[in-house]
Amino acid sequence: MTHSARAPHFRRLVYSLATSIGVSFGAILFGTSVMLTSQAAGSVFSISLLSTAFSGSVLVGAAFAVHIGRHADAHGIRGIIGLGGILVCTGFLIFSVATEPWHVLLAWWGFIGPGSAMVLFDPGFIAIQQWFPREQRNKAAGILTLITGLAGPIFIPTVTYSTDLLGWRTTSALLGIAVLTTTLECPRC
Repeated sequence: MTHSARAPHFRRLVYSLATSIGVSFGAILFGTSVMLTSQAAGSVFSISLLSTAFSGSVLVGAAFAVHIGRHADAHGIRGIIGLGGILVCTGFLIFSVATEPWHVLLAWWGFIGPGSAMVLFDPGFIAIQQWFPREQRNKAAGILTLITGLAGPIFIPTVTYSTDLLGWRTTSALLGIAVLTTTLECPRC
């Protein structure tokens, strides 16, 4: 399919992609900022363990990024985003039932880290390059960035409220389900 054949679906593609990346970004980065506090998972696990888990997941994601980028360049992002959503959701579900420090590290380093490389901005920008002709790419990237920029103001208070109301374990599971739901919808772009 040529770029011009994909361009008529500009809004559907960009908004679906932005929703997927925005929810993933909100859950992984902003939701985690709430989860690391002593009112949430920090009441069960040490802040140093939780910080190590999150920081390690970023490094693991970086280690996977080049390979994922090459695969996306060659084959597109649809399967990558779906697989990433499954990994991130699995990681959040493991984290939600974690009772030992190694469970926390497994969740973040084994699942959320690699999954984050598949659901955040990098695959999104590859998709924009593949889906749209040059004259539409800047607009698509701008819309994507603007919409995902709302993740912080949406997720920090929402996750804080959910954690207060439901507890951090339930909230963690809900974050994983939210990522899974939006990333599985994105391949239908």
